[in-house]
Amino acid sequence: MADENLNTIYLNHIKANMNFEAEPCEDFYEYACGNWYRNYNSSYYFDAAGYMEYKVNKQLQEILNETKNNQNNNNNNTIYNMINNAYEACVNLDIISVNPMLELVQKELQFIWPIFTETLGWHNESDFDWLKTIAILRTYGLNGVFLTTHVNVLYNDGSQRVLELQQHQSSLELLYNDIEEIFINFGFNINQSQWITNNVIDFQEELKNISFLQYISENFTANLTYQNNFKLLTIQQLQEMMPQIEWFKYFEIILNRYENITKFQVQCFALNPDYYENLIYLLHKTSKDTIIYYIMLRFIYHLNRNLPFKRPQDCLTYLRSSMPLILNILYEEYIFKSQRFEIEEVLKEMFKKLKFNFEKIIQENYLHLNEIEKSYILEELLDMKLKVGNVPLNRSNEYFQNYYQDLELNRTDFANNHLNLLKFYHRKDLAKLFENSSLTDFYSYDSVSLATSSPVKIFDNIVLVPHGYLQMPFFHHKLAKHFQYSLLGFILAHEIIHAYDLFHIVYDHKGNYNYMGSLIAQHFLPYIDCKYDTKSFDNISISNDLLSENMADISGLRLAYQTYMEMIENEILSNHINLTSEQLFFVNSVQFLCANMWQISILNLTIPERSHDMHDLRVRENWKHFENFSKAFHCKPESNMYPLQKCRLW
Repeated sequence: MADENLNTIYLNHIKANMNFEAEPCEDFYEYACGNWYRNYNSSYYFDAAGYMEYKVNKQLQEILNETKNNQNNNNNNTIYNMINNAYEACVNLDIISVNPMLELVQKELQFIWPIFTETLGWHNESDFDWLKTIAILRTYGLNGVFLTTHVNVLYNDGSQRVLELQQHQSSLELLYNDIEEIFINFGFNINQSQWITNNVIDFQEELKNISFLQYISENFTANLTYQNNFKLLTIQQLQEMMPQIEWFKYFEIILNRYENITKFQVQCFALNPDYYENLIYLLHKTSKDTIIYYIMLRFIYHLNRNLPFKRPQDCLTYLRSSMPLILNILYEEYIFKSQRFEIEEVLKEMFKKLKFNFEKIIQENYLHLNEIEKSYILEELLDMKLKVGNVPLNRSNEYFQNYYQDLELNRTDFANNHLNLLKFYHRKDLAKLFENSSLTDFYSYDSVSLATSSPVKIFDNIVLVPHGYLQMPFFHHKLAKHFQYSLLGFILAHEIIHAYDLFHIVYDHKGNYNYMGSLIAQHFLPYIDCKYDTKSFDNISISNDLLSENMADISGLRLAYQTYMEMIENEILSNHINLTSEQLFFVNSVQFLCANMWQISILNLTIPERSHDMHDLRVRENWKHFENFSKAFHCKPESNMYPLQKCRLW
């Protein structure tokens, strides 16, 4: 039975965010979210999702204070001390700088960075070994400089992990003004700074010119499949094929293994021996000080990523990305565990209903799939799991002591802590290659996503719902189904659809690449033609990420709405803001996207920095393509939210 007082609070929250002076058929985002910024005016966040992260961080801060003051932590003092040490080192840091981090790695590199020398010339130039340098820095997480390595699944067996090798990644470019400012801050004069910067930028351009990745793209129409890009080689075979690079040296360093490495297999993506020949030629003709400056600057960019520049408020976000396991466990034990059963029961039922209704949508066969194609989709759907809270099943003290046994953190040295954490997670990532070291039911993905509470469809065919969104003002297990199924129901529906986006569609329910997914994606072309006025994937002007997000919005709305209407059929809700049940669905479905758009516009984010459209554009462009929206608000054909042609996918 829903709690009436809770429902009133929730409904008042929606009402406070709405701008009733706006016309929903002209600007639905302004109508649903136009007054949000008046209620959530803070420098700590600028949107509803950010507010939820702020709330989680405040909760974690209280937990850390409690663990610090509590001297009886059931023999788990080491772990609690470790996280508190990391937190104190962060909040008590006067100035955050990469300089001490650069100095700390010098001992391992066995040279002094040229930026720390008093003269423009570099004393270590004769001893410089570029391959050894990038290999050592790879153990601190630096990737994509000349070589790229990461743990991936075997191209023909999604249950097996393998180390994948690619060439240089030029997606993250050094910017002229940033570089010049860095050198000036290090004490170089303007002429020196400009001279070094010009050399580095010229080198970067030459590197970019030889690094064009030649591979078979997943364009869903080619006769050759994406799978043909992969080649499995031993390190011995790699050395024989491209002897100009000391592959044994590189892999010995990054794997920290010096025996029995000859037969170690590497999965090569788009292997191009010409690239490596050109790389060696470029490195030979370029001065070593320019090369080391380039590597150093890329390392500085890497070190700066996710650093807590605004303290103390960013310290918890930083720890959630760098120590996600223990932070998630603390949240689970101190806050979530007491209501896990009730929340899980609600979400399991919701997920089951959504899957059931998506199966019905598939069987309606709007895409005109054949029986084999439908079976492929249904296998993925039926095998899809829901995971509530990113925590492992085994949460014993002994396990965590073993997991963190080789990590040292202290309360006064943030720079050393940061480097130790980078190395720690590099080791944990590579451990997947050699042993069954993965935590049951704990999933590690990119550090930015680990620090957020947004649900996500991960590669393991799991929809993962972190703790943060499972509280007010987004959710409560006692809320009426009107509220549960319109907001969180839409978010889960959105993630279910992601199983069939332009990345996931080519991997079957076991995580294996399957060309059947490419064939199914060809059925998406009428939708692509409708929304983007092109009959080919090759001619779409937006990224596959944005395209996939828009697909998940439009199809997720259909799925969530259908499920919502079924679930509220016999539910009576006291509604004092004069919205029909249909209108309430759409208004609540965008509450997690409410934001201070003026503040966001100041950030001037570009497409590569975001995978979604901006909050307001996302709602205005996607919600109008679900025909029940215009019906709910009685929109006229000439209005902004009533396109002449509504684009449907599923």
